[in-house]
Amino acid sequence: MPAPTSALPRSVHLFGSPFASLVGVAARSMVRCTVPTMGSRSVSHAVRPLVLAVLAGGLVAVGPQQVSTAHACSCMNPLEMLDEMMASSDAVFVGTVVEIRRPEIAMSSMAESRFVFEVEQVFQGSVRELQSIVTASDGASCGIELSRGATALVFAREKGFDVTPDAGEFESSLCGVVAEPSAAALAPLGEGRAPTPGASPIGADDGIASTVARNWLWMVVVLVGVAFVSFRLTRRSIRSTPTD
Repeated sequence: MPAPTSALPRSVHLFGSPFASLVGVAARSMVRCTVPTMGSRSVSHAVRPLVLAVLAGGLVAVGPQQVSTAHACSCMNPLEMLDEMMASSDAVFVGTVVEIRRPEIAMSSMAESRFVFEVEQVFQGSVRELQSIVTASDGASCGIELSRGATALVFAREKGFDVTPDAGEFESSLCGVVAEPSAAALAPLGEGRAPTPGASPIGADDGIASTVARNWLWMVVVLVGVAFVSFRLTRRSIRSTPTD
């Protein structure tokens, strides 16, 4: 039985994205702005804290760039412990991966990914024709490692230990998947049945980091707008201050 093909998690590194460029340009522009009033005083000294606040907000929003590995994963062949796997699973089916949804930004290998299967046979549980399976994003944390187009026997549960499937989704892991199962491997499961018509819900990646990544442009616009207004107010205040 061939080993599953690894699908590496996709993470967004915003330090090399338009986010960093836009904040950097705004910071440089504001720092260079000076007004020749009140002797040698520069408005940049008044604006600099605002620039630092913008940059700090960007750093907090981005967080770590690299996907960290939570722990190593070691699995037994599910077919060698079939009775136990069937007893602990809410759904068992054979299907083909038609879509893989990775988190917008992964701050750990436990960030949730979703594999959408086109289900062919159901051996246990209520499974839709298109079924979403939630898993960790990295095989080192027992996340599923399958490519789009791969067929697998999946043992899944309604509630996960490390991930949280939405209602109608299931959770599974590297240890609950048999890639490209043969007819002989499926024989002990008996006669399968057709899946329930329709598609299961596919939950959104609702992690804080991913939410920020999806909305970074609006956050930058607001931060730069606040900084610009503060700059103008500071400049007006300096101009209205009488000089000796």
